[in-house]
This record gives sequence, C-alpha cells and structure tokens, in this order.
Amino acid sequence: VRCAVLLAVCFGCATCIGVVAAEDASPWSEDADLDGIDEYLMESPKLVEQFLQVAMREIRAGAGWNASAEQSRMIFPGGELHDRALRNGAERGMLRLGGPLFVEAPALGGVSPRARVGAGSAMGVGNATGGGDRDDGEDERTGTELDDDDDDDDHLKDDDLTPYVANANAWGSGDSLGGLFVSEGDDDDVTSGRHGVDSWDDTEAASTDQIAPASSQRRRARRAAMVGVEILSGAVANTGALLPPNEWADHAAEKMSALEVPWLVGVELAEKRVQDDPVLARNETAMDEKYGKMLDWFLEKGGTMNGVAVDVIDGKPGDRRGLRATTTIHTNFAYLKVPASLTLSSVSSRNLRSAHHNVGEQLKSYHATHPENALAVLLLHEWLKEHLGTGSAWGPYLRTLHHPALGKATLRAMAGTYAAEVHAEYIKDAIAAADTIQSDLCLRASGLCARKPGETGTGTHTRDDFRWALGIVRARAVWVTKRTTGGKFLALVPFLDLVTHHADAGGETVLELDSAILVTAGGLAKPGAEMAIAKGTSGGVTDAESFCRWHHITPGINRGGGVRLKLPGSDVTGATVGKKVFLLRQWRKEMAMPPRGADLWRSAAALGMYGDGDEELELMKATNSQSKRSGRGDGWMALAPNGEAGLTVEEELMLTGQARTGKEAAATAAAFVGLSSVPFFDINETQKKPMLYAAPDRDEPGGDDPILENARKDLARYALQTQAAAALGEYGDGDDDDDGDDSDDEKEKETQSGQKERGDAKPRSDGGAAAAEALGAARDFFKSGVPPPRGLDVLDLFLLRKSRLMAVCGAPTEYLLRADGPSDALLCATRVSLANETEVAALEGMGGDIPSWDAAPPSVQSPENENALSFSALSPLSASNERASLRRLATAATNVLLSYRTSETEDLRVLDGEDPDVLGDPPIDVDAERSASEQTDLSSKQMPTFLRTKGGAVRAAVAARLREKRLLKAAMFALVRLEADIDGLKFQVDRAAALRVKQTQELRRRKKRADELFELYFSPLTLATLTVEVVQSETGASADRPVGSRYTATAVVKEGDSIETVARAFAHTHALDERDVQTLVDALQPGTASRVAHLQNATRPALVAAVPVVVPSGGYGVFVFRTGDDLTDIAFVFAGTHQVPEFKIPGLIADVNKTLVAREKHAVVLRVPVTAPDGRTVVLEIRDGDQHGDLPRFVERWCVAERVPLDTIGQIVQVARQRLDQEIGPVLVTFPVGAAGRLAVAIEIRTADPQKVLATVSAFCVTHDLGTESAPGITRTALARLDPGAVLVDADPTPKQAKDGAV
Repeated sequence: VRCAVLLAVCFGCATCIGVVAAEDASPWSEDADLDGIDEYLMESPKLVEQFLQVAMREIRAGAGWNASAEQSRMIFPGGELHDRALRNGAERGMLRLGGPLFVEAPALGGVSPRARVGAGSAMGVGNATGGGDRDDGEDERTGTELDDDDDDDDHLKDDDLTPYVANANAWGSGDSLGGLFVSEGDDDDVTSGRHGVDSWDDTEAASTDQIAPASSQRRRARRAAMVGVEILSGAVANTGALLPPNEWADHAAEKMSALEVPWLVGVELAEKRVQDDPVLARNETAMDEKYGKMLDWFLEKGGTMNGVAVDVIDGKPGDRRGLRATTTIHTNFAYLKVPASLTLSSVSSRNLRSAHHNVGEQLKSYHATHPENALAVLLLHEWLKEHLGTGSAWGPYLRTLHHPALGKATLRAMAGTYAAEVHAEYIKDAIAAADTIQSDLCLRASGLCARKPGETGTGTHTRDDFRWALGIVRARAVWVTKRTTGGKFLALVPFLDLVTHHADAGGETVLELDSAILVTAGGLAKPGAEMAIAKGTSGGVTDAESFCRWHHITPGINRGGGVRLKLPGSDVTGATVGKKVFLLRQWRKEMAMPPRGADLWRSAAALGMYGDGDEELELMKATNSQSKRSGRGDGWMALAPNGEAGLTVEEELMLTGQARTGKEAAATAAAFVGLSSVPFFDINETQKKPMLYAAPDRDEPGGDDPILENARKDLARYALQTQAAAALGEYGDGDDDDDGDDSDDEKEKETQSGQKERGDAKPRSDGGAAAAEALGAARDFFKSGVPPPRGLDVLDLFLLRKSRLMAVCGAPTEYLLRADGPSDALLCATRVSLANETEVAALEGMGGDIPSWDAAPPSVQSPENENALSFSALSPLSASNERASLRRLATAATNVLLSYRTSETEDLRVLDGEDPDVLGDPPIDVDAERSASEQTDLSSKQMPTFLRTKGGAVRAAVAARLREKRLLKAAMFALVRLEADIDGLKFQVDRAAALRVKQTQELRRRKKRADELFELYFSPLTLATLTVEVVQSETGASADRPVGSRYTATAVVKEGDSIETVARAFAHTHALDERDVQTLVDALQPGTASRVAHLQNATRPALVAAVPVVVPSGGYGVFVFRTGDDLTDIAFVFAGTHQVPEFKIPGLIADVNKTLVAREKHAVVLRVPVTAPDGRTVVLEIRDGDQHGDLPRFVERWCVAERVPLDTIGQIVQVARQRLDQEIGPVLVTFPVGAAGRLAVAIEIRTADPQKVLATVSAFCVTHDLGTESAPGITRTALARLDPGAVLVDADPTPKQAKDGAV
C-alpha cells in the first residue's frame, strides 16, 4: 500500500515559526562542519556578563564608532551588538521567532506577490520550505513584483494570488501540529510531490508547496485577496485605525528580545575560547584538582564509594568524568552511599536558611510543581554564595558543576530534527521560567534571588544566570525514590550525576531510612566498565530528550523512542482565567482561525472608534453603579478592558462561570456598569449601525502614545489573521470558494475526497461552523464597523469545550508519535481537535444544551450528567473523525520526512557505516527479564557496555536524525494499518446516539408514568362519599326544583378536609337545618358506610421523609417520599408540578437520595399518632436530629406531606414537646448553632451523659448539614454549659502516640 493514500496534504502552518537565518551565513555543509566544536563548558554564570563586556569593547574599538549615536541602542534592534547576537542565534538555529501568517500583506492593497516557494534559510535548515530563485524585478525583501496597475480585483491572476510562504517549520507552529490541514485532494491531484515510504530513503527533500493541489492553492489565494480588498476598503480602514498594509507582516513577525543578546553573544565567545585553545579552555589539571577536593569533602561528610572511582572516559560528553568499576560489581550491589545533606534537593533545603527564612518553605511550591526550576534556583543561590558571598556548604561540589552547551557544528547538524525542536523548547521554557521566577519567587524571597547572597542592594540574579543553572540541572539531576512512601524527588547527587544514562542499565536510587541515598547496580559490571543507570521515567526517554540533556544517544533499539507533538488547547482547561485568554488567542492564531472578538474590541476601544458609546444610554445610566463603587468607573467606559491587556467585563463573567452565553454576559455587564440596556449587541442589517469615529493620527499630539500604537499594531495582526483564516480555514463561505477557472474534474476530485465522507459537508478543521461564524464577525467588523463580541464568542466557547475533552486524553507530555503509531493520548487529543459540533455535543452527553465547559471533565461527571455517556480517551469518535485524525498525524510525519535535507544513506556515510540501531547490546526482553527475576537474583544480568554512539555530539546528532527518519516512516506504516481497520471499529458517537435514543425513550416513559402518578401522589384522595336525599326548602327553590321536591346530593371528604367543615358547607348549600349538620358529621366518620368504598385510600404507605426543595419559581416545594416509592418516578412527578428543568432532575434525585440515606441512619426518638380533621389517623415520626429548635418547621413539612391543616401545627408541636419531655427528658441546655451566612438553629440537649450528648450533636450536625467535623466542638460547648464549673479546653485532641513514637 502506497503511503500516498494517507498523505493528508497541508498548505502550511498557520503561524510561520521558522529558524531565523543569518543573511550573510554560508549554506550549511555536512563535510565542512562535522569537525567543528561539538560542545563546550561554561563554568560560571558570570561568563555571559564578561563576554558581553568583551564584545562591547570590541565594538567601541572599531573604526567609525559613534558613541552618542550607537551606545544607547547597541543591544536593541538595529544596534551592532543586537545584529551580532541575531546572526549568532541564526547560525546556530537557536531562534524560533514567530513569523507573519502565510499571506503576503502587500497583496491586500492590490500589490500581488508572485507565485513562488519561500526560500529556505541560509544555513540550509531542513524544515524550511524548498528554495527557489526569484525572477528579475522582484522586491529583494518580500519577493514580490510591484505593479501599480493591479489595483483592480479583476486583474488578479491565479498564479499571482498564491500566498507567499517563507521559512515554514515542518514541525509546525511552535513544535505543534498547528496549521496542518486535512487534505482536500487525493492521489491523483499531484504526483511529483508524493512519495511512497519505500522511495523516501534516497529521495531529495520536496517542498510542502509541491504536495498541495494547485486548485486548492488558487481557491485559497482568491479568498485571501477578496477578504484583503474588503478589509482595506472597509469602515475600520476608513477611520485611520489600520496601519499601511506593507507594515502588517513586520508587526505580525516576532522580534528578538534585547534580553537575548547577552546569552547569544556569550555562547559565541565561549565557543570561540574553546576553539582558540581547547587545552587551556578545558584545563584537565584544574578539573582533576576540583574532583580531588570534592572526593575529600564527600568522604569527610560521610559519603562512601565502593568498587568504583572517578575516571576520565573518552567520548563521554561534558567534562568527560564518569564512574568506572575498579572491581566486579554485582547486580543490586550498593556502590554509592550519599548522605541526603550532601545533595541539593528539597530534602536538604528544608534545614537551609537565607535571610532568616527557611529556603525549603520558600521553594516548596516550586519543588511540587516545577522541580527542575526549584533546583536551579537552589543551585544558583548556593553557587553565588560560594563564589560571591560567604561560601556554601556544598562548595567543593559546586566547583565541579559546569553548564554544558552544544557547539555550532552540533546545532547545525541538528537542524530540522525533532531534537532541534526539543532544544528550542528547552530554551523557551528556561526563558519563561526565569521570567516567572523574577516576577513571583524573587518578590517573595528576595534573599534567595540575590546576586550577592547576604548583601542588600546587589540586585537579583539574571535570566542568563538562571539559564546557566537550569542547564546543569537538566544534565545532572536524577530522580530519587523515598523508601518510606515511594514518592520521588529531584536532586543533584554528588558523583551519581557522573553516571551515564542507559535505558537498559536498571539500578536504583533510593533515600533510605537513615537519610542516605543508596545507589545500586542494575547489572554485573566487570573491572574497568563504565557505570550506567536508567535515569528516565517508566515511559522511557526519547532520543531527542537524551541528546538535549546528556549530549548523547544510546545505541540499539530505544523502546522509549518517539517524537512529542504539541496540540494547541491541551493546557487550556487547567489554566488561570487570564492565561485562558492568552491560550485561546494563541490557539486561534496557530490554527489559522479568525481573531477573537474581544481582542478586536480591545483595540477598537483603545483607539476610541466607538466614541462614548450610545449617547441615549449614557444619559440614562445609573449614578451609583456597582462598577463605579468598585473603582472601575461606570457606563460605556467601564465596559472597556481593565487595563491595556486586561479582560473585558463580559470575558470575566463568562470565564468565571457567572454567565453562560455572550448575551447573558452582555446583559449582566450592562447592569454592572449602570446601563439600562446592552449597547451595540446583536446589530443586524435592519438596525442602525453605530457611528465610527476617526482614530487618532500618529502625527497628532498624543497620537504616538504607546497604547494607541500597540492597538494599531494589534489591528494589523488581526487583519492579517482574518485574511489567513479566510484563505487557510476549511470553513469559508460558499461565495468565497467560487473559482471559475477550476475544471469540473478538479472540483469532482476534491468533492469526492475521503475527508468529506459520511456526512461531512466540508473538510474538518479545529473550529468548524463556530470558526465560520467568528470569521463572519471579524469580516463584519473590518468591513462595516459592526462591534465584535466583547465576551467569549462562539468559537471561544467551542474551543473551551474541546479543551475540556482534551484534558481527559492525558498530559501533553504523553502526546507521542512512536514507531508503532500515535500514543493513546496523542490520538485522543487529535480526535478531539478535529471533532465537529455534533461529535462534541455527543461526547459531552448534553445534546443541544449549552454545556458548562468550566465544570468537571466528562470522565468525572457531576450528578447532573452522571447518566450520560462518559467520554473515553481510548475509543474513536466516528469513522470520518478517525480518518481525519490519522491523516492529520500523517501530515505531520509527511512534512517532516519531506523536509530532511539528507537521505539515510548520506547519514550512514557520515557515521562511517555504523548504524546506531545495530551497534549496541542485544535488546532486553522485558517480559523474559521479569519472569527470570521471579526465579533468580538476576546475577547474570550484565551492565550495558555500549553506552553511547561514537564520534562525539555532532555525529550523535546525525545518528538521532537517522533514527528519527526511520521512526517516522514506521509510524506512517502504522497509520496506514490503522486507517485500513477503521471500518471495523466501534465509535463513541454511535454509542452516544444509541444512548440518547434510549434516554429519550426512557424520558418519554417516565413522563407518561409521571402523568399517571400525579393523581395518586399530588392530588388528595377521596376518603368518604355520602349520598343524601334532600327535600327542597323555600330557600333556593326554582321552577325546575319547586318547594317540597326531592333530589339527591353527595357530600365528599378528601384528604386534608375537615369533616365538620364539609358537613356545614353541604348543609349551607342545600339549606339544611343546623340539627342536620351533626347527622352528616356522624355519617362521614371512619367506620361508617360512607367510607367503605374508599378504604384503600384510608392509609397511605409510611412517610419516609418530607424534603424541602427550593424550586425554580422561588418558592418551597416538599418532596414526599414514602415506603415502596420509586425515587425517579416521584422526582419526575415533582419536576412536572414545580417546573423543574429536565437536566436538573438527576441532580435533584441525587440530593434527595443523600437526605434519605442520612435520615435512615438516625434512630426514631418519638412517634405521635395524630387524628386529622378528615378522620384519618396519621403518625408523626420524629428521628434523632429533628427534635430541636426547628421542630415547628419539621412539623410544617410533615403536615404538608400528610395533608393535615397547617393551623394545627402549634397544637401538634406542643404535644410532641410534651411527649419528648416525658420519654427522653426535659431540655437541660439549648443554644443556637449555625454556619456563617445561614439561619442558626437552637440545639436542645436533654441528657447529661457525654456519650449521648455526642450522639445527639452528631445527628443534629448531619440533619442540618453542618458536617460531622463540627460535632466535637459543639459537644464541648454543650458539656461546658451542662457543668458550668468545668474548665473548657476548646481544641481538637492531638493524635495518640505509641511508646516508640509512631502515630
């Protein structure tokens, strides 16, 4: 089967994230660069600062230096040092700067880019789209032809409309699947750009542009141009709010921060130092002295080394030091024992103090959530103490720790590989962590971040300091297991950090009960063998992660091999409110979806495009609104974002769950700011459009305010994003897709594409119909000035629903594409990302209702949804979704495979024919090993001997690249097999549909049953009927019924009636004498003939509980449950009577059931027979917990349930209290008890026995929902009142301790 069947073609990533190329750099040459510096060490964080000073002195000493003009901007864009840093980063592939969206901005103004494939970077980066020569006359910077006559849309040619693509990253936007769209074409669309797996081995890389159907590109380009012209001629552009279109791409492209300059200059000069004098830079003699002093310190502090010694190991990365066996080391032999106090870890920091504060406490939260970052801060703090302060207890160890860095040759060999993406991600994470620590930890614990610990006013450590420390932690830290709990913690362990990682080496690192870390061998090591240990987690370590951490990869088959892909949206659910907005914005940009409505609103409000809002509403606004009282202002201006990057009121309401829809949020926000109605909401064609005001000009006074300038730049980005969404999104309007030049055959091919199978009207995309609606809103904004949504728009809500499902799939670290196919987590998340509205609704189990996306994940449903189909992370959604998901993953693998600049043969030639998959120890059969371990002590297991590939870091990078290619090809075969099996799968959406049919049928049955039961449960039953022959008196006589005539009438007694009242009403109606009333009363009494026909109604089943319920109308309803009732049936009857929504019924059932279960556990303390006015005898049953100050309310609910007149409540309560006094005893102590904000209830204590008092209080707490944990405190209060002379120790008891001190 040719893999081309699976190759889902993509036009490109929505956001162009590429390796930044140096303009004057020569193309990368494998032969020229293999022998360069592969790695080097940075022994001090101060090196960066020192090298920066050297570089600045070199510039100042240069000819033509103008201090007044160039000094202030040296490290900023345009400055000589900034340019040098940019060039250094580009040459090493260390910059991942987001470029503009894949639409050439000048085309919006009628300037059409010429069709061409974007050039790859000068360093020959493999993940840039293929190169191409520019025709004469093209603009050197943009690659466009300038033609002033092409302003008319009719003059636009198909070839001229092809979007310009440059430096596209084959790994996607920010190492994600971002922007990879499912194919519209099939095998016949293109033949030149597709290769079967078998042919990929020795073929040259093909550009992703080649594999995109030409008709698809033309149609997308046409849509882009149409929307571009629409934007430039629209209302927003006419206000002057839009910058010139030739500036858009520049503002959309990410710029290198000036904060990156010191590091990039520092690594250049650090590498140059090694290149100029390798021997002096490494200084082996000094290194040996440091390790000698460290060993003395180690032994003096109680550490032991058994059968191993530090030795120089050829080929080992870093400082080449490792542990070598000096004697035979047997399996499970402890060759290292390290006191925990000698490690840098959360354990050792617990007793460490800085500026009179406990360091362990200051770092506790970071150790729990970001252990590498916490360890880096601790390391840096102690290193600075040792070198710039009073010294550190870990001094000898700290002086051996050097930051390992990859040389330019290695980085260039990594270009285009997953390892390069991991390296870039490490850099990005380090920068983000450093910034977070500066703005959080360093503000709370300034002494911990001081550049000179112990001194004030020295400032905090820098971003570069932290990157230096984090690099050491990543290379040297190991996970240690606690013997007591089995929990793990990260630590820098002296000498253990020199042991090489090998996945099959085994071994244990355990913190024992004596507070020492014991390191045991996982296999037999002969004298002279290098020691190794498995440092990774149970899931293994990928080649890329191994290379980026330890600068080597392990020969042989890597069972933990894979490439980790990022999917936008995977971390939205767990983010904070503000972070959610940022992630939604990023998700929409990366996946070529339209800009957020609230973001458009933010920019428009900043530029004053809507003036002061609706003038009539402003005149009627409240003078003392809630927003004004909270300091946010009132009226129209208060609806603006809270600060330049703040949230709008509507966003806050929706993200915090205070509003479910945009309409509800807008109405609530209007009331919050004091407006009587919602301004500028749901404007349609028949309504008056709002007036747009001219945006401040840049040249006007105040027009260059940074807030205004940022708003202009944002609008430029959003305009470009809107155009890209129209071009690249698979949800364009039908009118936009009209392509008169496409042949019918081409359209037929695209229509019959596999991506439109089984009911899919359009190719799938992440946003679906919601994205189409958001695109319409963005276009209306730019074209007509229609105000965009100020809260979460429909696309935001849809993506939030998807992110909630993705959270069930697994952690983003589990999104792995392996040789045997995608991991469960990756395939699940891809399925969700491509799920359409129908599938998402089915998986949520909520049908057409608006979901509560901020609730618990579907796998942990609330009681309202407990009967819904739970979302399974392991099962496919639907046939079309599964096919689309597999093709999207195939697209990711295909793009990377087609982007490599070398073949496998060429890689093997670089490695001198040594295949990294073949070279190595025989693979270990894990199952066999486990079986053997049950029978033997594993003494025969050998320590691996081939621990790393040969040739240093550069060739290790080539080996990783080779294995990566093979892995992706194997993954493609796996995806082919998975697609072939689709038709035999069972799908969640089908199961959900079947369940929904079943639920609908059950609901219909329940409703019918409820109608039948209504008469029985909620209508009073007839207790007596008495037929009376009446002689017509003068009162009420008529022609039809003259005086003296006889007729029959019936007296009826129902539940809740009074027999005497019924008799008197009957007598009054029929003009009977007063003496006849008593006759009627006697005839209606129990035991008379009038009751014979209704004996079955005389006694209902025993009442279990009468549960009060606050119903939607705002009143109270009493949920009556009797012995033998079906709880669900009663709930449906109750819901129909009190207009309770259907989706609330499951929750009502759960809450009532909880009350019933709790009540059943309480003993009956009193039964009082009550003769009702209707003649029935009903029993008032009082259980423990009911007999307190709220007894009248309990009796009231009982009267409602048993249909006893409410005017008898006082009489019944009085009798009940008398009986309680007689049977239990009088009230000895009473006092009010209640939770904050709730009505207090007086507890009544009728005994002085402490055990009985505790039982009474416990029942009281359960009945009144105070929690059983409140019982001891209330009991202490009651006992103190029972014995006023007692001393009260009002505290919870401490745990009892055994003699040995154990709890």
